Amino acid sequence: MQLMPNFTKKALCLSLFLLAFPTFASEPEERVGLVLGGGGAKGLAHIGVLLYLEEHRIPVDFVVGTSMGAIAGGLYAQGHSAASLEELVLTVNWQNVFTDQAPRAYRSIRRKEEDRLYPTQALVGFSDGEFKFPSGLIQGQRLMPLLREFSIRGRELTHFDNLPLPFRATAVDIETGELLVIEDGDLALAMRASMAIPGIFSPVHWHNRYLVDGGMVNNLPVDLAQEMNATRIIAVDVGEDFPSFEELQGPLEVMEQAINLMIRNNSQQQVALLNENDVHIVPQLLSLDIGAADFGKAELAIRAGYEAAEQASEQLLPLQVSPEQWANYRRSLSVNAQPLIPRWFRIENSADVPDQMLWANIATESGRLLDPETLNDDVERIYGLGYFDQVDYQIMWEDDVPGIELRATPRSWGPDYLGFGLTFEENFDRQSNYRAAVSYLKTQVNDYGAELQFDLQIGNEPVIRAQYWQPLRQDASTYTNTRLKLNRVRINNTAQGQTRFLTEIDRQTLGFDIGTHWRHTADVRLSLDFSTGTYQENFSTVPEQSFQTGSLGIRVNFDSLDSVFLPTQGTLVSLQHKWFHETLGSDENFQQLSIQGLGAATSGNHTLVLGGEFATTLNGEAPIYQRHQLGGFMRLSGYERNALSGQHSVFGQAVYLHRLEASRQFGTLPVYLGIALEAGNVWQTNEDVKLSDLTYSTSVLGVVTTPVGALYLGLSQNSDSRNSAYLAIGRPF
Repeated sequence: MQLMPNFTKKALCLSLFLLAFPTFASEPEERVGLVLGGGGAKGLAHIGVLLYLEEHRIPVDFVVGTSMGAIAGGLYAQGHSAASLEELVLTVNWQNVFTDQAPRAYRSIRRKEEDRLYPTQALVGFSDGEFKFPSGLIQGQRLMPLLREFSIRGRELTHFDNLPLPFRATAVDIETGELLVIEDGDLALAMRASMAIPGIFSPVHWHNRYLVDGGMVNNLPVDLAQEMNATRIIAVDVGEDFPSFEELQGPLEVMEQAINLMIRNNSQQQVALLNENDVHIVPQLLSLDIGAADFGKAELAIRAGYEAAEQASEQLLPLQVSPEQWANYRRSLSVNAQPLIPRWFRIENSADVPDQMLWANIATESGRLLDPETLNDDVERIYGLGYFDQVDYQIMWEDDVPGIELRATPRSWGPDYLGFGLTFEENFDRQSNYRAAVSYLKTQVNDYGAELQFDLQIGNEPVIRAQYWQPLRQDASTYTNTRLKLNRVRINNTAQGQTRFLTEIDRQTLGFDIGTHWRHTADVRLSLDFSTGTYQENFSTVPEQSFQTGSLGIRVNFDSLDSVFLPTQGTLVSLQHKWFHETLGSDENFQQLSIQGLGAATSGNHTLVLGGEFATTLNGEAPIYQRHQLGGFMRLSGYERNALSGQHSVFGQAVYLHRLEASRQFGTLPVYLGIALEAGNVWQTNEDVKLSDLTYSTSVLGVVTTPVGALYLGLSQNSDSRNSAYLAIGRPF
């Protein structure tokens, strides 16, 4: 028998020793992926699921989201707690988030002046003889600042694997139908792209692609979680329930149901990929009547998500970790917001308006500590110029140096527009007043951003107007405005409560302004006006008379009101002095001074509006066609429009409005009940002016603010024994 070498003996002994013990295959490390599906407001239920996971110390290793799930998931992946997300969605004003109209306080002085003269309720693009429309009902201008505010800033966070929790969002290329998985780049914009519901939100321009809601192709991306090596998946599906046919109201809901069913089909394919260890959570939202647009039901949706997670507790609780492990996990997710000092600031302006016009509205300075509120104000002011679909910014690092890039995307449906407006006032007795207007606005006429505008108004006060607005500097801080206007007004001259005679005035005016303004709030201008016209007292029987005026004027305006229809915040102050003189071609020599003030403040459901106006004629007597007028709803209610005419006038008002709490729900129109107190009068001579002669008026009001202006219902009585019921819509306050 041949003996084995010594080495062979040792090797054999070692092999026998190892075989004597069982071997264990090392199991893969547990990796829990959280998948959050799309569903609009139904996706708020995701926050309830997150609350349950946090309350029961159940960690996840990464998050994948689509549409609303991408927003909830993207914010959670950045380290925001479920409680902070709950506070956000319960306190945010969803009505404001889903509107693109720039707050009036941020609109340019030019736009503010127009909406007092010719309230425009509808605007469409009209260029090269064709109508143009936005690519979505909502551009997302008010949504992006919200996402920016809650997005962490850091140069190392360009790839979403570097977030506190790795994250992926999905979106669809609207041109090819290709599903894109977004894993790096601008996180806030990625969340916005994933929820760009076609036709509702405009597509997002992303690396030469136009992206829409990822739910159109994959509303519950389970397969993506599997590709990210999840050993267990928690999938939250908020698109499961659908109403019966009997519950569908009208063709729009039937169409919405059909689209949702198509989306549901791709979700079911994803659900089929789940294995027995995975958790499929389906909040019961249909029974709570929560639909994709019911953001006002956030609290109910969150509760439904929590309860659905609770029902899956048998599968979820085995994932629970110890209090110490949970504390370590939460610490790993926390991100301390570091103060940021941007060292550079640049503008990417794709519109044909000068960059200097944008710079003039920026208060944020490089080299100073970043104030997000100031930066958001800058964005709002630039958007309020009226030239852009969207104005957004991004914090960026270039060569390890932080800075801000502000991007202004021009309106896809500009640069020329048609505007339409309607105001109506009915007192159910002696007079109905209406004004229907159409306006053509051509912007970006030259390199300085000049504008050409034509207006046509029909009704009780017909107007034809043309004007050419020309900035003198590229920042538009100084400007000229050349005006031509033809108009007709009728004045009811009243004394002792009775109509004494009627006057019809036809006027043609050529005017020229030179002025300066500051950040959409203050404006000072000098004006030169030349008018000719005719007037006719008791115009059906008395021959008409001609007149001519020439005047030099100065006007100072401060306007921060949030609305011309129903102001709830802000101030309007206007001071104007005009000199009429024969050397300017005027038939009479006189001066006129007018001062107007209006202020509004709101606390909770309570709004108080105070206003006053004083107008006088100096150094002469104004002819009948140039006198100050009062009368009409909220202008000394009880009297007809322009019923009082004189050399001097005084008017004051105090209005209290209470907003009904039920009208605060998302999707409902604001409704107010209130009372208005007014006092005023006109006089023909200085000697006649006596406060004891004031006429007082009291009105009970009901107001609904609609997309076409405020709808007023009022019952008025004044001290001259004139009573009226009013219906008014679209009129300035």
